[in-house]
Amino acid sequence: MTNKRTRFKRAIKVRRKNLKDDHAALAQQKTNSRRVTKIDRRVGSTPAKPSFFRFAASSFTCTLVDQVLAWVLFRVLRQPLADAGFIRILVSSVLARCVSLSINFVLNRRLVFVPDEDGRRPRKRESLPKFIALAAIVLMLSSTGVFCAHEYLGAEEWQAKIVVDFALFFLNYYGQRKWVFRNDITVRIPRSR
Repeated sequence: MTNKRTRFKRAIKVRRKNLKDDHAALAQQKTNSRRVTKIDRRVGSTPAKPSFFRFAASSFTCTLVDQVLAWVLFRVLRQPLADAGFIRILVSSVLARCVSLSINFVLNRRLVFVPDEDGRRPRKRESLPKFIALAAIVLMLSSTGVFCAHEYLGAEEWQAKIVVDFALFFLNYYGQRKWVFRNDITVRIPRSR
């Protein structure tokens, strides 16, 4: 009987010690998790980098949609907006770009700027406003460039659009890679003892 009691008391002591260790480990983990620092995901391990060729393929697809739709709208709006050349070009460019941008955002978020090794990707509510802002800047530069090339250089709108949009392609890639779809992740840093 005494042997059983002694073994039982030892088991209880071991169990209490294990529980104390578990509580101490949990408290340490909570303390460490309070210390959070934002670190650019490129600093740590080697993350999945966006492929320039995937971006080029995505952009080519969306550019094709943009160019064809803009060309159709240039022709359709030639009569109603005959006296307002810049307005016609701007309206055509905006409508065509809105359609192609919707496709472009989905393709770039899902296929080009892929999640890192932890499966994290920039949240849509964070990347979408940046994407729209960058697209607005590129759209204004594109419309202004097409208008200037058409009015002052005598180029056809569709030809000028191809040249201007090709020049803006690199600005767009850099902006999306460095700003829109940049993946900042939260890294927990343990406290030094």
